[in-house]
Amino acid sequence: MELCKILKMLIVNGYEASKNGSDKFIVIIFIQD
Repeated sequence: MELCKILKMLIVNGYEASKNGSDKFIVIIFIQD
């Protein structure tokens, strides 16, 4: 998986997680990869 794609997903999911008040989205990404 490309580093740029990983970083983009982390940024997008981190933003969504911050809106929802949760850090679990970022953890899920690493587990799925």
